[in-house]
Order: sequence, then C-alpha cells, then structure tokens
Amino acid sequence: MQPKASFHRLQESSTCDDSASYMTKVFFVRYAEELISIRDFVKFRTEVDVQPGYLNTEFFLKCELYYSPPPS
Repeated sequence: MQPKASFHRLQESSTCDDSASYMTKVFFVRYAEELISIRDFVKFRTEVDVQPGYLNTEFFLKCELYYSPPPS
C-alpha cells in the first residue's frame, strides 16, 4: 500500500545562496478557509560597517507570496 499523498508538502523548503533567498515548502491549498502551518525558521546574517551614523543604516526584508493555479 502506497503512503497517502500530502498536499501540504509537495516540495521541501530550500535556500539559494546565489540570491541569498529562502523558499518555504510548496503546498496546495484545497479549501478557501484552510489553514496551513509552514513552521519554517530562517536566519540570515548581515554585516554593517561601524562608521559614524551606522545605527541609521536602513535594512530591508522582502517577503513574497506566489500563487499558481493547479495543473489541469
């Protein structure tokens, strides 16, 4: 008997060193009100030169959510 397919873990999470980015697991939302726990933690480290005014250095974190319709 084959194990039941998990629609909440279609592809495992991964990191991309070239773009310093992280991709959570790929999952399929089957219902409009369905809750899915991602439970991923990512720690990025950055360095800021200690110069006068370094505490005013701006730091940006970009988060995106992508959607793709299910295959036909």
